[in-house]
Amino acid sequence: MVRRLTEIKSFQKYDSETILYHVRQAFESGLLLDVKTFVGGNFYIKDLSPKGHEFLADIRKDTNWAKTKEIASKVGSFSLKSLVSIAANVISSSINQHLGL
Repeated sequence: MVRRLTEIKSFQKYDSETILYHVRQAFESGLLLDVKTFVGGNFYIKDLSPKGHEFLADIRKDTNWAKTKEIASKVGSFSLKSLVSIAANVISSSINQHLGL
């Protein structure tokens, strides 16, 4: 599925340089596969990597994302690496609680 970010309301408040910067960071962090950039600031993302799919699965539930952001705020780091790590730990903690561990 090909979509232009300008068609997505939540992206309309960001300029193309800001979006491209974050796409590059997500790619360099191993969350995206095969990002192609073109003249004029356009880009193409083939897919999420397995790591990217796992991260989105970990934060899909709003309470998990809220907890991840809360912890990130307390430790003072919102880097992608930190957010991925915190989200994985939030899920692990939730699993342990449900298993009574």
